[in-house]
Amino acid sequence: MAANAAILKAAVVLFAEQGFDGVSMRELAARAGCSPANVYHHHRNKYELFVTIIEASMMLHLAGLRAALTAHQDPIEQLRSVITDHLRLHMERPEFRLLGSDFHPLRGEERQRFIEERDGYERGVRAIVIRAKEMGLVDVEDPKLAVMVTLAGCTQVHNWYRPDGQLSSLEIARRVTDFLLAGFGVGKT
Repeated sequence: MAANAAILKAAVVLFAEQGFDGVSMRELAARAGCSPANVYHHHRNKYELFVTIIEASMMLHLAGLRAALTAHQDPIEQLRSVITDHLRLHMERPEFRLLGSDFHPLRGEERQRFIEERDGYERGVRAIVIRAKEMGLVDVEDPKLAVMVTLAGCTQVHNWYRPDGQLSSLEIARRVTDFLLAGFGVGKT
């Protein structure tokens, strides 16, 4: 299992640096410290490896949503938890940089499954906002638009976040979450 972890880690780094099309299986094996045969033992091809990484990433988003719903009854705390988790995943986990809006190179059944999972996640977050609106806890005209803008902003955090910056990912997530919640009409805690 350690070999596969090294392969996945190497693939994430190389895909992020060079793009899917720019990475060869031989180069991936060299980066992972194993033979190409070992890579093929774990993954039939580069596409399957990419799909594995993307699916695992989407599952982490869905797990964050489920955790927020389980841990909190208050929809504001659920929303705070989801936003914070989303931000931290995109700052702390390099594989989340691969979740581009064009889904390249996903195709066919895998692309459709990813879109459905992404849309399900978004609907789950939207349901939190709708519930909060119905309870008078947020002041937002269009929950769908508000959630789309919020998640898009969270997804782009990796473009400017630096792990060696002055603020930790946790502190940045807290500040950005407070800012985004203010956009929903929620005061700081």
